[in-house]
Amino acid sequence: MTLEQSRRDCWRDISWQSFWFQHDLNELVWLLQMLGRHDVILYEYECLLNSDAENIQAGRPTPAVDDLLNEMVWNAYTWVLAAYELVRTINQRLRVADPNADITSKSKVLKDALARLRVPLAKFEPAQKHGHTDYKFPQGCIVFGRGLCWAVSTDVVMSRMELSDSLVGFLLDLKNYRVA
Repeated sequence: MTLEQSRRDCWRDISWQSFWFQHDLNELVWLLQMLGRHDVILYEYECLLNSDAENIQAGRPTPAVDDLLNEMVWNAYTWVLAAYELVRTINQRLRVADPNADITSKSKVLKDALARLRVPLAKFEPAQKHGHTDYKFPQGCIVFGRGLCWAVSTDVVMSRMELSDSLVGFLLDLKNYRVA
């Protein structure tokens, strides 16, 4: 099984877990499947970036990397916006259903991390918690080993790949969650 198949299977498994149906969130299944589909495509591209690092650093990216860059940056941008809305919605339900649960705390941490990037991407202003340190709009960049990234401040670079890994981990934890 390839990494792409494994990642796709993981997202498929997450999208059909019973949490969505138990908490009247059936409408999120399609969003999870779309996030998963785009995550697999983006993840594959980010791996391609890493394998082409030497050419990119020399200013001669391979055509496969160069031709897809704008499309992948746009996909990453929309992926972040959708991932934030997913986590925000889950956090909202968890705060009502089980406000003191560990999973509720995890959802808040992930929501805040995504918000730090989502707010300036969507509103052209820093997230409220980081208003004094962050840029109005994050600067896009490629960080080899971390994929497509955004510098949100002078000393913080956020990786889409790392946010995705955190989201997948959280959603897998959610799969095992039961209301107390």
